[in-house]
Amino acid sequence: MKETVVLNGNEYRVAANWNAIRDYCQRKGVTDLSKIGSVLCFGLDGVLTMAHCCIKEGERLEGRELGISEMELGEMFSPGMMTKSSNYGESSGSRKFKKKVSTITVDDYLGIALGLLGMGVMEFGEMLLHDFFLKLHYYNTREEQIYRANAELVRLQTLTLVNIQLQKKDKIKDPKQLWVFPWEREESVEVSRKEDNVESVIRMSKLL
Repeated sequence: MKETVVLNGNEYRVAANWNAIRDYCQRKGVTDLSKIGSVLCFGLDGVLTMAHCCIKEGERLEGRELGISEMELGEMFSPGMMTKSSNYGESSGSRKFKKKVSTITVDDYLGIALGLLGMGVMEFGEMLLHDFFLKLHYYNTREEQIYRANAELVRLQTLTLVNIQLQKKDKIKDPKQLWVFPWEREESVEVSRKEDNVESVIRMSKLL
């Protein structure tokens, strides 16, 4: 679905994609995208710049060139439109990165797109932020599912090898009796890992 805005009777396409974000960062001298959420809240100047970048990119995608400057755009905007425009640069995916993290740049996300998600440079540049983070989320979800499946398979194989050495009455029926994965517990991952390591060593030493 294309986002549009009407200014002085003319309709313009708005595209809050990575090309627009890169343009915004270049204009504002932003190198750390972990700060992008606060930059957009600096006031009308920052919101206006983002709006101009998004409209410029939207028009480019339509095969048109935006013939108005940032200052001229500001003269067309009402306060209500400025508030709405601030949402163009802040997708549901990008809001996850408002918390303080290590420095991250557009090129870092480009690397993720090329190296992990199998995207091309042009596809990345024209992809909306919401769509990018949605794709990244489900990529991570799939990888997590694969990791868990492999871990549980290794546990099952280990259980089989252990049971071969035990008498029938001592055989372990539930794989969780051998060790429990963090996602199978209610405790935090860090606590679970420490407990798993200790308990596994003790249990294995007794069995073998």
